[in-house]
Amino acid sequence: LRDSYASKMGIEYMHIADYEQRKWFQDRFEKEHQPLSRKMHLQILDQLNEAEIFETFLQTKFVGQKRFSLEGGESAIVLLAALCNRAADDGLNEVCIGMPHRGRLNVLAN
Repeated sequence: LRDSYASKMGIEYMHIADYEQRKWFQDRFEKEHQPLSRKMHLQILDQLNEAEIFETFLQTKFVGQKRFSLEGGESAIVLLAALCNRAADDGLNEVCIGMPHRGRLNVLAN
């Protein structure tokens, strides 16, 4: 439980009136932390590096142009890649992403 409630991320679900819904959150959240494999760490690092390289390219190619960089939102690239991969594994044909300007070009490219 310490890992679930005293780490870097938290969730509030106790306000949900329906017991089954509350239990669903509890079962998924209160489980032992399983560290990622080395292969997964390297894959995430590769995705972050690609995003950073693309940002550097845009910054040097379009000097002085107004653009909305990914600055601070690099983890969104990893999250969206994982969501899209999971959607594909589950047989989804299409993923529609609505997002603000910040980092939109980088998300589309990566």
